[in-house]
Amino acid sequence: MGWVELLLLLLLTLSSMGLTNVESASTKKPFTLPSNCTKKCGNINIEYPFGIGKDCYRWGFNLTCTNHTDQPPRLSLGDGILEVTRIDLDTGTVRVKTPIVTMVSGCNAIAFLVDPITNEAFDTCTTICTPSGNTYCTIDIYNWNRTSLGIQVTRLNQTEFHLASSSSIKIFLYDASNITEDDLAKIAKGKSTETEVALLWYIKDHTTCEEAKNMTNYACISPNSDCNDIVDYAYTNYTLGYFCRCSLNYQGNPYLPDGCQEISSTFAPDRDCQTKCGRISISFPFGLKERCYRSQEFALTCNKTSNPPTLLFRDYYIVHNISLEEGHLVASAPNRTPTSFYYPRKNETTFACVDENSFCLNITETSTEDIRGYRCKCDKGFRGNPYIADGCKDIDECTGPNNYVCNGTCINTNGGFECLPDKKRTVLLGVIIGVSTGSGLLLLSTSFIILRRKWKKRKQKKIRERHFHQNHGLLLQQLISSNEDVDERTKIFSLEEIEKATNNFDETRVLGRGGHGTVYKGILSDQRVVAIKKNITTSMFQMVPLDTWIQNITRLRSILLISWKNVS
Repeated sequence: MGWVELLLLLLLTLSSMGLTNVESASTKKPFTLPSNCTKKCGNINIEYPFGIGKDCYRWGFNLTCTNHTDQPPRLSLGDGILEVTRIDLDTGTVRVKTPIVTMVSGCNAIAFLVDPITNEAFDTCTTICTPSGNTYCTIDIYNWNRTSLGIQVTRLNQTEFHLASSSSIKIFLYDASNITEDDLAKIAKGKSTETEVALLWYIKDHTTCEEAKNMTNYACISPNSDCNDIVDYAYTNYTLGYFCRCSLNYQGNPYLPDGCQEISSTFAPDRDCQTKCGRISISFPFGLKERCYRSQEFALTCNKTSNPPTLLFRDYYIVHNISLEEGHLVASAPNRTPTSFYYPRKNETTFACVDENSFCLNITETSTEDIRGYRCKCDKGFRGNPYIADGCKDIDECTGPNNYVCNGTCINTNGGFECLPDKKRTVLLGVIIGVSTGSGLLLLSTSFIILRRKWKKRKQKKIRERHFHQNHGLLLQQLISSNEDVDERTKIFSLEEIEKATNNFDETRVLGRGGHGTVYKGILSDQRVVAIKKNITTSMFQMVPLDTWIQNITRLRSILLISWKNVS
């Protein structure tokens, strides 16, 4: 049975870097770093409070540089056990190489992470060498601020798992943000003997910045530096100490009297700055090396060992996107949900919006509305990078007609555009508008006339119906329908029939006029000639045979009630 791999995961910090001794008050003001202090070991820069030699380091930060004739120089912490690969003053970390421990303890094992002083176990990790089991396990020690850790490995009951063969177990620390699957495969195959992790270091002569600021051994002696408390979140926000950083818009060494120097507002990045890491584009003020970023607040690293390369913020957070327009950097811890880091995060003394076509936006705290800092943005009509001179470029609106409406001739201007009317288009537009307006008015007028006529006809119909009822029209209808004798001699005509019989009451058909109306000669559809009286008083028509009218016979049975109409 093969060996089982035990992974102890170190996400960012492990312990205070070898500060087991209490800080003394040996650092006095004014402090001057000796000129003969070693500045470099191999390709690694050495900066105070780290140092080599007398008076070249702060208590607990001594280094050792070993030179071999057949090997490159090797920088180590303290007595030379852990090799240093990088020192970062801005994040307060030092990267060191740690060994890979190999032991034989059987196929199935459980590991206990313990405090070597109290022998207290505070986490466990188990591996099972069955087809469905896990052949490796990890322990996350991100929030454990301890100066030392111990590992106890116990073999599980082999009989219970029907396995009796021994196997190798590898135990090592690694930084998840700085290791690849290939690296892990090399460790599994025994091709690597070391891994690299980042240790957090801090000043612990006093536990908080407030306690330390008035002491003679206060470490942040540059006037343009800030003090940051180190908090142990695993123990209810217990503070462990502090470390120093240059204030925003300053860079250098906060542990020296004149170490933090102001960044010039005209600062421009070098031309050879890398602008991409994997799929992520990098724009100033961010950068991967000095002279490529504005200050340490904007320093990024590119892990080229992963595929594709991974862009890192503060050597730990994985960067997913950088937006100069929105003023934020989207990043996440490994296997965590991305979040936005807004920048700048503090008030600046040197204005960062250096492009003349840019402006600044205050960044406020949502809960308190306190101003935390500001960010820069290109003016309307410009796009680009407001943090460098001539970084905001004019937008040619005339090349993007889908985004900018212009129905004439488009002329681009600095920060905008002009739209000149097209004469032919204007005349055509006027004709179209005139025709459309005329057609609309004609349609409206025609509709009004038609509706008015319909309204008048409807009104006349209602009036006729009302008069029909008022003049006993229903009684006459009942009489006609119930009396055959009357039906033979009585008929109800419509107004249209009367108008047709009198040729629409033609004046040539008038037989006579009286005080109650006018009598017209009418010719019915059956060619009968009748006298039709249009009575003004009773608002009705009366019809009798013409010869009867002539003989002035007015018997009731011979009267034919035709229709009613308001003749007023």
